[in-house]
Amino acid sequence: MITDYVRRMDTLGRMRASCVGEYLDDYASTMAGAGFAPLTVIEHLRTVVQLARWAERRGVDVGHWDEALVASFRRHVARRGLTKRNRVVTHAAQFFEFLRARGVLAPEVPAPVPRRAPILDRFASWMVRHRGVTSHTLRRYQRVLAAFVTACGEEPASYEAAAIRTFVVGHLRRSGRGEARDAVTAIRSFLRFLVAEERMAPGIEHCVPTVPQWRLSSLPRYLEPSDVQRVVESCDLSTSHGLRDHAILLLLSRLGLRAGDIVAMMVDDIDWRRGTLRVQGKSSREALLPLPQDVGNALLTYLGRGRPK
Repeated sequence: MITDYVRRMDTLGRMRASCVGEYLDDYASTMAGAGFAPLTVIEHLRTVVQLARWAERRGVDVGHWDEALVASFRRHVARRGLTKRNRVVTHAAQFFEFLRARGVLAPEVPAPVPRRAPILDRFASWMVRHRGVTSHTLRRYQRVLAAFVTACGEEPASYEAAAIRTFVVGHLRRSGRGEARDAVTAIRSFLRFLVAEERMAPGIEHCVPTVPQWRLSSLPRYLEPSDVQRVVESCDLSTSHGLRDHAILLLLSRLGLRAGDIVAMMVDDIDWRRGTLRVQGKSSREALLPLPQDVGNALLTYLGRGRPK
């Protein structure tokens, strides 16, 4: 029941009056039964109701919702500058799955798999074999390279520096700095692969323009030690979340781990007797790091008092 999560009567009234109101109690119970935390259930309910009210204003009944409607709503949220725009698609996908299971929406029609140029498959194999890149990195590369091959053709012998620069400059104009930097890296890697395969003359990869990165134009690349210490000490160690955050911040600051390293950590990665931590780094390389005393203490405290059973 949504009354387990929403107390204000006026809010409850608005939620039940929406076009998805009759499904919300069942949806909340389904999410709770799947183990979702109460705050997560509330966030999903709010997003679904906002989507419903937005769709109602456009005259779209819930039975006719589709992914195109969600994409349009995501653009609407982005224009308003709301930070949850990236979560809209995730929340909507889970709600769509619930509605399809109840027969409210028609079963999803699988999207046709786009044809990928054979040369991109060979590039992916080459990058795994010679560079040890991860599948996540390859997916990012393939998105921009599919557009690159469509624009420049599948025959590398016909590539010209002017055409390559024209594509890159046009792509950079439509992208943010991080996305543009990834695109330039992907295209350079692809051209180096073609050179290594002797399908292009050496040196053409140098025609790819660089992405400007002016000093002090973005957030600081690091914090001063005193600032790091203040952040670490800001954790409330009387709560489970505070114990968790304290352990994470120490892993970040003392060992220099990446977010993905911490997410992938398992209890078996810690050798308590030897005081070491095993980390699966980039390119699937394992690293054995020393476990400082304060980091080990924080992990033990979180495992003993903060981690859910």
